[in-house]
Amino acid sequence: NTLTATATDPAGNSRSTSVTVTYQSMPPPRPTVGTIGTPPPAVTTASSVTVGGTKVAGASIWLNGTQVVTADNNTTWSATVSLIEGDNDLAFIAKDSAGASSAAATINIIRDTLPPVVTFTPPTKTNFNPVPLTGSVDDSGTVVTINGITAARNRRTFDVAVPLTLGSNTL
Repeated sequence: NTLTATATDPAGNSRSTSVTVTYQSMPPPRPTVGTIGTPPPAVTTASSVTVGGTKVAGASIWLNGTQVVTADNNTTWSATVSLIEGDNDLAFIAKDSAGASSAAATINIIRDTLPPVVTFTPPTKTNFNPVPLTGSVDDSGTVVTINGITAARNRRTFDVAVPLTLGSNTL
């Protein structure tokens, strides 16, 4: 939109100045996820799941940067999502016809068809007791125990303090 202001003095002299203003509507509200159809599982062995929710009429739904539902006048949506082994971080946004994006509605679905892979490197010698251990595991929902002690988790990493007996210890 071009806005033009014209000023004219009593002698009839005038000058105009124009500016261009871009109008953008408010972005659509965040879509809901898991509110239509079967709620998405936290953990599954399936290679794909159907996820559904609500949106405003006229909005399309995008998953991790790819359009999965075209813009229509419906206020509900569903899409089939392919899953990889392990964590699947899914961020759904709604976009209006002007391309304005909503905030993301995020979920995580773990596809788990394999035993977890745990990685940690204990020291070969230590004078610490208990010995602090850190490591990683390939699934964020896996419970990790070392010598019967449950490790604290933060997504795919863990840490735990394991008491040792004098001499050689197996972890």
